[in-house]
Amino acid sequence: ALGNMYASQLFDSAGRTLGNLDGLFRQGDFVPLLDWLRQNVHQHGQRYSAGDLIQRVSGRPLSDEPLVRHLRNRFGTLYGV
Repeated sequence: ALGNMYASQLFDSAGRTLGNLDGLFRQGDFVPLLDWLRQNVHQHGQRYSAGDLIQRVSGRPLSDEPLVRHLRNRFGTLYGV
């Protein structure tokens, strides 16, 4: 679950920078996200702790908010929540 929190927060940050990631993915265009990850995450290797990296990339500490928002958007209608 912790990895899902990091992934959701990174995806949220990438989406704020790159725009509609779902639209890009529907077109089969993953290059903008890969470039963003390389520039903002991969290039740092283990220079920063996970907590410091997520703070640098997203501008805030790790939070469950992006994951909860994603789960509600994806499953809220299906399960009525």
